[in-house]
Amino acid sequence: MLQGIISAESWGWVIELTPAFFGAGMLSGLNASWSFMLGSILAWGVIGPVLVKQGKAFGVPQDETIPGWMAYTSMSSKDYINRPSPRYWLLWPGVFLMVCYSFAEIAFSAPIFWSAMKSAYRDARYKLRETQARRKGQEFNEPKPEGYEAMEDPAPPHEQVPVWAWVTGLALSIVATLVVGHFQFHLDAGVGIVSLLLAFLFAFIGVQSSGTTDVNPVGVIAKASQLVIGGITKAQGIPLKEAQLANLVAGSVAGQAASSLARSSVSGCPSASSSFSRPPTHA
Repeated sequence: MLQGIISAESWGWVIELTPAFFGAGMLSGLNASWSFMLGSILAWGVIGPVLVKQGKAFGVPQDETIPGWMAYTSMSSKDYINRPSPRYWLLWPGVFLMVCYSFAEIAFSAPIFWSAMKSAYRDARYKLRETQARRKGQEFNEPKPEGYEAMEDPAPPHEQVPVWAWVTGLALSIVATLVVGHFQFHLDAGVGIVSLLLAFLFAFIGVQSSGTTDVNPVGVIAKASQLVIGGITKAQGIPLKEAQLANLVAGSVAGQAASSLARSSVSGCPSASSSFSRPPTHA
């Protein structure tokens, strides 16, 4: 009986009757809660004990005076290669699952992206033909694309943010991001520019997803940006710690751009810029 209690404590199978514990449960949805519970059972009730029994993972003794009291859920280890902890061993399958989930979510959202691209192409083609006809002094009678009226800014021109304002803000934000990234995080200028371009592109995806599903995929956007930057830093031969830092910064830039743009798009501010000028400013 005592040994079973010690083993349960070693693997973290305890119940904490604290306000924070119940508060976290209230904030989490059923899907996330079921995922947490099943993942914990699989990791610390099945895979972890099997790894320890097979000699593939090892625990750290908590107290020499209490036999069998180990720390299996700790990330600390003196030898991560030959004596990894169960938690460290499970880290990489967990990361792989997150990557697979991100790509699966993007794949299931493909119809949304395709619809957005088709709509943008039709609207841009209509606007281009209208502009060309006006320059030639010709009458333009082509019917507007479906949903084109919904894309028009309801604010009058004098209430819209002028082009020079958001262009200036865009230029200053790009320079500030590159300067801070270089001096504070030792981020290469080329990698910084790529992260800004990814932020610009992914911001549109975030807004489209927020408007369609009411969910802003900030996590997926950050992971996709990190995947691209990871390939670039590996090809450049950047040291591991600097590459990891570049990945984090790039993911943060893309994720925050998408989050900020989605909040701005639903703010309802009458003086907000049009849908064509707002994304570059925030990105």
